[in-house]
Amino acid sequence: MEQKTIFKNKKLTMEKNWFENPTKKQTIIFSAIMFVGIVLSILSITNFFSESPFNKKYLPSFFLIISTTIAATQIISNYLKRKNN
Repeated sequence: MEQKTIFKNKKLTMEKNWFENPTKKQTIIFSAIMFVGIVLSILSITNFFSESPFNKKYLPSFFLIISTTIAATQIISNYLKRKNN
């Protein structure tokens, strides 16, 4: 009995991975979404800057913001490495 595969002649390569090899369009879209998300998060955390953002209860939100920034930085650096090669 022969097994059927869903992906008959397609191999998953590093070129298909948008995090390791992003295109210019993907880099711009992810950076814009990241920037808007961080701004909206800071605005909602601080009630439109009526409270100080440096409060201990906001620490989990800032870890999320920092991790998003690190991911965006990695995507941008991966794009620049790919562009220079």
